[in-house]
Amino acid sequence: MDFSLNYGDTHMNVYADYAVESDAYEFLIEQYGFLLKHINANPFFKTSFSPVNSVDDAPEIIVKMIEASSAADVGPMAAVAGTIAQLMGEFLLNDGATEVICDNGGDIFAYVKNETIVGVYSGGDGMDGFGFKINEGDCPICICTSSDTVGHSISLGKADAVTVFSKEGAVADAFATKYANMIKCEKDIENVLGISRGYKGISGVYIRGFGKVGLSGKLPPLIHI
Repeated sequence: MDFSLNYGDTHMNVYADYAVESDAYEFLIEQYGFLLKHINANPFFKTSFSPVNSVDDAPEIIVKMIEASSAADVGPMAAVAGTIAQLMGEFLLNDGATEVICDNGGDIFAYVKNETIVGVYSGGDGMDGFGFKINEGDCPICICTSSDTVGHSISLGKADAVTVFSKEGAVADAFATKYANMIKCEKDIENVLGISRGYKGISGVYIRGFGKVGLSGKLPPLIHI
């Protein structure tokens, strides 16, 4: 079944092979509550563009965001969408689903048994029509994208799309933001691809910008769609 979850600033599209919509909505409300409670107690958590200190006894969503953003040297909110996508996907799998795709504003958690195409959209270079072929052997997988030309998230760079693949949604989201911030001109694409090879939590990186495409790491097959 396909359904949408809308609560607060979260607008998530979900596919699951089991009727889990009501449970998913309750879980989203719970996680959102954890996040808001932490922000109310620590307002800097929401506005910081730099890592913040860890907090004792913090819920899982906060711990994942702090750890990933610290590794990427960005603010914790850079990891929020990917974190929620992964937590939701894992919850639904534990709740009875055997296949799940959670698309949280373009930041994706996927666990699929059949071949699935994940498209990457960017609005700046006219080169759209590309995607990745995801198979069961790739899963679970988190795919997060940061862009200067698409979406509402803040990017300090000029890339049309920086997509990071990881087993951890928080990591994929935080590093997509980090790498997108670093790309100000064409030569930065190769520099970022080189840097990305040094972080073991990332399986691959895909970059579009300035009419160029850059690939690094172990990526699912790239196809034209």
